Amino acid sequence: MNDTTQRDRSRHIAVRPDWLARGREEILEPDLPIIDPHHHLWDHPGNRYFLPDLLADTGSGHNIVSTVFLECRSMYRQDGDPAMRPIGETEFVAGVAAMSASGQYGKTRVCEGIVGYDDLNLGAAARPVLEAQIKAGGGRFRLRSCCASTACSSGTICLTLAPRKRSMISSRCVRSAAGALLS
Repeated sequence: MNDTTQRDRSRHIAVRPDWLARGREEILEPDLPIIDPHHHLWDHPGNRYFLPDLLADTGSGHNIVSTVFLECRSMYRQDGDPAMRPIGETEFVAGVAAMSASGQYGKTRVCEGIVGYDDLNLGAAARPVLEAQIKAGGGRFRLRSCCASTACSSGTICLTLAPRKRSMISSRCVRSAAGALLS
């Protein structure tokens, strides 16, 4: 299957080990603790990137002590309320985090943070989705949605809202959802 076909079947470009092997970098500070702040896990037809793939990437000689997973629209629940389907991704990732926390997969604590998805266009109806995400994340969940931004302090839910359209930030639904989530 060629790369074009792969991209047509998946949201993610297939990992190409031959391309990655062309540019190995020297490990300058092998003892420096590093948190990988952005990675994904997915399973699409003909294109999978799971825990063994991530561990191969993080095991290159750098001291990767933990990672943060960012939502990538994979492993959504197949059935049920469409608003609740993204919780499947958080459940999956929390399972991977639990596997990593067992220590059986090395010292790196994979998915110590989970940045998930909640559609703020749902307005106040976004709140039960967020509550379900928090529960599914087992203390690792943070929210990423489609729309605005709020300040974040330690121990709080951080809303990272990336608007697809500038007008979304002023949307009544989005403002209603943000109000419901922050109350």
